[in-house]
Amino acid sequence: MADAMKGVTKAMRQMNKQMSLPAIQKIMQEFERQNERMEMTTEMMGDAIDDAMEGDEEEEETEELVNQVLDEIGIDLDSQVYLPMHIVVFRY
Repeated sequence: MADAMKGVTKAMRQMNKQMSLPAIQKIMQEFERQNERMEMTTEMMGDAIDDAMEGDEEEEETEELVNQVLDEIGIDLDSQVYLPMHIVVFRY
């Protein structure tokens, strides 16, 4: 057990010599800065997508309302319009 602890201690000592605390702090600060920037960008993109999709709902509601009014007055836009033959004018 003592040999294992001696080996771990030696490895830790070598790692501490190789690691520069100021360099690690600088890396962590840059990571935090970039992470915050990414979060803000993600939030802005999410808001933009939500705003864009919100307009689709309004358009669908408007279309439903128009269709309801047309149904109430008896107009069916999907059916074909047939004109009496004396109204149809042919041009050559």
